[in-house]
Amino acid sequence: MIIDISKYKPSSRDKFLFDTNIWIYILNPRGGWDENRQREYSAFYKRVKNNEVFFASHIISEYVNRALRDDFNVKKKSKGWAGSDFKKKYKKTKDYKETLNTIKYTIKPLLDRCQKLDDTLKRSAYRYCGSSIR
Repeated sequence: MIIDISKYKPSSRDKFLFDTNIWIYILNPRGGWDENRQREYSAFYKRVKNNEVFFASHIISEYVNRALRDDFNVKKKSKGWAGSDFKKKYKKTKDYKETLNTIKYTIKPLLDRCQKLDDTLKRSAYRYCGSSIR
């Protein structure tokens, strides 16, 4: 079900699963996203602080991949890597490792606050982020 969060009043029984795009707005302010949406989603997340919020491993995997690719695109411009391949160029750099560590730090509150859904991607998503994520 899709809801208008600006009008929705969550009850204590409500449970939520936020799409990856919502987490990008909440956790990745550097992305240059629509600031109104960032405020709306962040405010809603605060309003449901006492509710159950779930995440699936694929959401973590998608978030990490998106944040890394966003950083790569910024670095491509600033470092003159135009035409460079994400996997061949960026993943071997110190910038990649630093960004990955920042992402781990950024998503830790999500992992601590939200409940994991039992899914088959769990191991691979965490492995992508590194074994020290949880």
